[in-house]
Amino acid sequence: MRNSARLLIVEDDILRMEPLADRSCYTLGRGDADIPLDSFYASREQGSLRNVEGYWFYTDNPQNRNQTRYNGAVISRPMKGLRQPISIHSGDVLRIDSAPWQERSGEGTVLLFLEEEIPSLNLTVLPRRDLDLGGGAMLRFLNDGYYLTGGPVRLNNEQLAEPTLLHEGDRFSSEKHQWFYLGDYLIGTM
Repeated sequence: MRNSARLLIVEDDILRMEPLADRSCYTLGRGDADIPLDSFYASREQGSLRNVEGYWFYTDNPQNRNQTRYNGAVISRPMKGLRQPISIHSGDVLRIDSAPWQERSGEGTVLLFLEEEIPSLNLTVLPRRDLDLGGGAMLRFLNDGYYLTGGPVRLNNEQLAEPTLLHEGDRFSSEKHQWFYLGDYLIGTM
C-alpha cells in the first residue's frame, strides 16, 4: 500500500487533508465515518475508498439522496440501485452536491485524490473574473467558465497551444507552479 495517498477536502471554502496510509478501506460521510464530511449534502454513508493491491477505488452508496460526480461527470443519481467501483488516480476529483445534472451548485463537498507529494498546497476560491496566476499563466472568465491562457503552460501534461476551457479535474502547470481545477476552486502551489 502506498503511504503518500491522501484526500484533500474542500467544504465551506476551507481546505483540509486526510492521509490514506494506515488501512485499506475508508468510509466517507457525515457522523461516524472514517473520513467525516461536514456538508449537509453528504449522506451519513456517502461512499467508500478502498485500496486493492496499490490501486484505489471509490464506491458510491446506492442509498445516497444527493449525487456524486467524478471529474465533472455524474456517476450516481439519488436512490438508483447498485453502484460499481470507480478506479481513481492521482488528481481525480469527486464532488458531492444536489445540483441538477451537468450543473454545479457551488456548495457541497469537493474531494481531490492525490498519490504524489506536492509541497505547500493552497486553496483559491475563484472570483468569477480574470485571475493572473503568475509565470505567464492566466485564467480568463467568460460565459460562466474559465479559460486557461498564457505560456509556457502545460494542461494535463500537454503544451497549451491556445486558450482552453477548463473542466473539473483538469491539472495544469507552469515552470514553477502546478494547479488542480475544481470548478469553483484552484488547489495549487501559488
